[in-house]
Amino acid sequence: MTSGLALVIVGIFIAALCILGQAYLALARSTWDWADLLSFGFPLGAGLVTWTLFLLSMAGLPVTAWTTIAVYLVLLTAAAAALLMRRIVPRSDAGMVHTGASGSGNDRVVNKALLGGMALVTVTAAALSIARSYSTWDAAAIWAVKGYGVYLEGTVRAAERWGAHGAAYPLNVPLLIGSIFSLTGDPGPVSKVLFPGFLMSISLVSYRGWRALGVSQTLAGLGALTLATTPVLFYHGTIGYANLPLAAYILGGSIMGVIAIHGTTLNARLAVLSGVFLGLASWTRVDGLLYGSAVVGSLILVAAILQGRHANWNHIVLLAAAFGVITLIWVLYYESFGAQGSQATGAYSRALAAWRQGDYRLQNIRLIFGYFRRNVFHLPTWGVLFAAVGALLLLNWRVSLQERDPVVLSLLLAFGGTALVTCVLFYVGSYVKVDYLPWLEQGFPRAFFPSVTLLVAGALGSCRGVSTGTPAPAPVGELGDER
Repeated sequence: MTSGLALVIVGIFIAALCILGQAYLALARSTWDWADLLSFGFPLGAGLVTWTLFLLSMAGLPVTAWTTIAVYLVLLTAAAAALLMRRIVPRSDAGMVHTGASGSGNDRVVNKALLGGMALVTVTAAALSIARSYSTWDAAAIWAVKGYGVYLEGTVRAAERWGAHGAAYPLNVPLLIGSIFSLTGDPGPVSKVLFPGFLMSISLVSYRGWRALGVSQTLAGLGALTLATTPVLFYHGTIGYANLPLAAYILGGSIMGVIAIHGTTLNARLAVLSGVFLGLASWTRVDGLLYGSAVVGSLILVAAILQGRHANWNHIVLLAAAFGVITLIWVLYYESFGAQGSQATGAYSRALAAWRQGDYRLQNIRLIFGYFRRNVFHLPTWGVLFAAVGALLLLNWRVSLQERDPVVLSLLLAFGGTALVTCVLFYVGSYVKVDYLPWLEQGFPRAFFPSVTLLVAGALGSCRGVSTGTPAPAPVGELGDER
């Protein structure tokens, strides 16, 4: 198959995943919003297909191109039937793009600039991504090769024999790559287009969340473009690592979670979808379990402190249950087939043995914080991201603290919790890494993606209601509402 035809098929494949995810997102709301196709829709549709394939493979069904197509059609048919029963129809007046007289001239200009900028970033990242191929170690040895092997052997157990580290890594990304391989042969490789897709998902999920929280359209658009063009994020949109997909799931689940728990239109289905997103983070990288747990813990803590027994505990339980079910199934598989090849298991064993002997290596903690302090404003890595975030938090600190805004505080506490997880992971890793400082310098920025996207979400969220001059935070609307 030629690369051109394969690229067309991949475009159809990604569009189909967007539609599937959007269909299930629509079940959690009172409207169908086309603007969520490339934001929440893509990662949700991708995760639902790969997770179902995983379960069916463990039950004995072969993993093939036809199986993938059948799974997709069954999932889409189930969502369509449910939508018809609820009589949910598309809504054209509340998306990322306003049409007709419903938006002002300035709104239309902002929308065109935003869409044009996003399109340019996406096309550039896609071209660079395919040109790079799977040329970095992790991209080839963990994510791509395992996906090829699963479809060549027809079972997820093939991941134990293909690539590095056995079955120690979740298979969301490998199965996505393998699906494209089974459909096209992956010339190019055109499957690399998946990664710019996740970069755009992070930016547009942020935009959609900020608009639902009441942030002005201009500020939300600038925030989305800043994320998409942050050097290290853009770079990972062109290579084949799973850190960017992980951040997309953590961010999407967190934004859904704060809206489901603290929104004016409280929605149990949205709480479940939030938990599904966080569970799919566990299905994307091993550390997704820890990052997802940090987010759930932050939501619980803020609700308990600010609202006590009046908090929306039913939705919190639904969110935590959905996260727990997906995560538990993966952990059981991991313990059965993947733990022996796990770098994490070996690191924790070595660290625990050292602690028992009084070897705490406190100097490595200083190295971690010293590295972050020196590089937080490093323009080739983070661009102006941290400078802009710091300025926003200083300008709007009253919204977060004095007015005890649960949405902003939940996002910022989730940032703190996930950042702590990253620091602990690198501290534990210091017990097994001989070249520790080079590993820290190379790996810390990408491991920090879930935290930095949550920090940006909280900082921009603190600006909600600012454009209207209201002293108190604007109410949180339903996801997809333009305020």
